[in-house]
Amino acid sequence: MIHKEADGEFIYGPRLSAGNILKLTLDGKEVLNIPPSAIPDEFKSKDKEGKPVVRLTAMDVAPNGDLYVTDGYSSDYVHRFDKTGKYLNPSAASSLPIASRRCTSSPSTRASIRRASSPATAPTAASSTCRSMGISWA
Repeated sequence: MIHKEADGEFIYGPRLSAGNILKLTLDGKEVLNIPPSAIPDEFKSKDKEGKPVVRLTAMDVAPNGDLYVTDGYSSDYVHRFDKTGKYLNPSAASSLPIASRRCTSSPSTRASIRRASSPATAPTAASSTCRSMGISWA
């Protein structure tokens, strides 16, 4: 997704296989790289060998800079980070109060997550990955 900030526009995206979250300048220079180890193991699924894994599928940026990242293949968590990459907390999609909306990273890959706000109060994302995160920023 492309996000406009006070100091310019940046590309944000989770990497499905690597499990990290990137923030890049429009010319591709890495500004932030949040490793999968930033997410506590208790909020990860286990692979066949019992190793904790994340499969991050989509994300959005709140007006205050917080990052919301969905783990759509291996769990129903929406992980939240501050703008510096510090892990704040997860939300289990099944525990959020309102009906599911679709967040699509590709035509064949979809993650249903529940939203904590109405689309009217959700930020507008300049993103083909997830145009309606609908997360409550209050």
